[in-house]
Amino acid sequence: MRPAYGMSVYIHEFSLLWIQVLDTMLRLIVYAIKYHGDASGIDNDQAKVHYLTKILSIFVRVLANMHKEQGVLFQQKQFFRFFSSLISDLHSITAHITVDGWAEVVGYYADGCIKVDVYEIDG
Repeated sequence: MRPAYGMSVYIHEFSLLWIQVLDTMLRLIVYAIKYHGDASGIDNDQAKVHYLTKILSIFVRVLANMHKEQGVLFQQKQFFRFFSSLISDLHSITAHITVDGWAEVVGYYADGCIKVDVYEIDG
């Protein structure tokens, strides 16, 4: 039995909803990093880099935990979209970060991407 046309449209729209939610969350994270600063105003770049490392740490832990729990059923598409879109969105705020700060951001981003212990993830 085929589902009704309205139901298939609803399912298609729901399957695309996670993309919109993820993109909105990424924009929120990038704006939070863009406007985050040191309370004293002395070292804003370092505060932004520190804030980014905290956010990346959370997502790497969520990724590792979901992979461990779901095993072969693990869906990596949303994490790929998160990490690839994050570097693209971070590039859009380079005017608000110095060259040295941007080098630190890219370094910590790369560190965050490889931080997962290979022994914890099977496959």
